[in-house]
Amino acid sequence: MKEAMPAVVAAGFGLLNLDVVEAGARPQSLASFSVMRACGMKPVGERWFYVLARNQNELCQFYEIDRLRPPPR
Repeated sequence: MKEAMPAVVAAGFGLLNLDVVEAGARPQSLASFSVMRACGMKPVGERWFYVLARNQNELCQFYEIDRLRPPPR
């Protein structure tokens, strides 16, 4: 995922014309947060998120990046 993340962020801004790209993971997913930070994402807080695969709500930590703060290359 580390290699794909810059392309995903670029596609969000370029192809989908999004102003903000957001990613989230459960608090114990430290490797996921490392990938998000490496792409220039900043933490924006926690919230409950429904996870269809487990049919339950889970507390997740979210990170985001906006057009004004492009990912490092």
